[in-house]
Amino acid sequence: MTGEIRVSERRSSSGIGDGSFDSLVAELAAGLVVSEGGELDGGIETALRRIVCFYGADRSTLFRIGDSVAASADPERAGEGVLIATDCWARPGVPRIEGVIDERLFPWASTTLRGGESLFLDPTRGVPAEAAEDLATCRSWGIASLIAAPLVAQGRVVGVVAIGQLSRRRPWSDAERLQLAAISGLLAGAVARRRSHLELASAREGLRDAEARFRRAATTAIRAQEEERRRIARELHDDVSQRLVSLSLELELAGVSESIAAEVRGLAEVVHGHSRRLHPRLVESLGLREAIETEIASFGDRFDGRVELIANDRRDADEIPLEIASVAFRLVQESLRNVARHAGAEVVEIRLETSEEELRLAVEDDGCGFESAATPRGLGVVSMRERVALVGGDIAFGVGPLGGTLVEARLPRREPILDGGGDATA
Repeated sequence: MTGEIRVSERRSSSGIGDGSFDSLVAELAAGLVVSEGGELDGGIETALRRIVCFYGADRSTLFRIGDSVAASADPERAGEGVLIATDCWARPGVPRIEGVIDERLFPWASTTLRGGESLFLDPTRGVPAEAAEDLATCRSWGIASLIAAPLVAQGRVVGVVAIGQLSRRRPWSDAERLQLAAISGLLAGAVARRRSHLELASAREGLRDAEARFRRAATTAIRAQEEERRRIARELHDDVSQRLVSLSLELELAGVSESIAAEVRGLAEVVHGHSRRLHPRLVESLGLREAIETEIASFGDRFDGRVELIANDRRDADEIPLEIASVAFRLVQESLRNVARHAGAEVVEIRLETSEEELRLAVEDDGCGFESAATPRGLGVVSMRERVALVGGDIAFGVGPLGGTLVEARLPRREPILDGGGDATA
């Protein structure tokens, strides 16, 4: 639906009492109620055009009521308002109303409309004496006569619909004033729904901006964490490990028990292993798939079972952005660590699949699973959840076909950062 209303634009002789107004209301309602989102703009414009044609007028306008800048800045001027033209339809050659109108130019009309009553400014019929300033404004603007009704939403006047006559003076009747009051209810509903749609669209845009900022912060956090791991790994390798090696040599030279020297050498190897696992250089230098293969080889030294990697194209896996690949690698590390500590497994399968949009990782074993092992709540699992969440992915823990623990993660195949211009890279 485009909101267009297919009705004859010929006005009946009386305007009321012969069914023509009822037909107008029905078709306005149909055009405005079914319109959604951006279609509401077209539906409202069509409604304003039909109103002009039905009444044989020159122009119809929707206004939103707001506070003036002065009222917002000065509490003593509270109550001073403005009419903000949001929609207007005019016959060819008739100027449309745009911008903001100070309500002080129409003091009587403003008070009446804010009070929830419709009105007309018709010099041919006379108006209250207090409307003199309103009529003077009309004359200065070339308005011969007008009729207006308030837009009421949730019991509050939020806007105005006005029909103006410029080419000639036209007497408006009380019946027509009541008609416009009825039409204003339809327009008020459409305006309220359009505002809700715009607010929802704005909220979604704000959510997207917040998500982009979150992803940027996530990247910073991941990089900071990896940098700290790199620093600790370097200290373990260059300082602690080297000192232990030197100590083992000194113990041998000093003739101290060979078992003590061997124990120190073994400790040096353990520290070296921790250093290697902490340092992200495996992923940086080897790529994700080969880094996982290297980790599997290291894990095999302390695992009596079988570990199998099932992966698609190596090159495709190696083209994953470093932040995402690092998260996947850490998931494999933590999963294997949990297998060694808790599973009592004999078989471990690691599945790595990539598509254009995401990386899918699964680590499964044939161990005890969750029935005899604690539901995963440890620090390692918490770290896994946080890492995946930081890059906008999903992770789940369950029981797999092998009967043991299954860890499944889906990671977006994009770098969770913004470029220098502030646009999302995704």
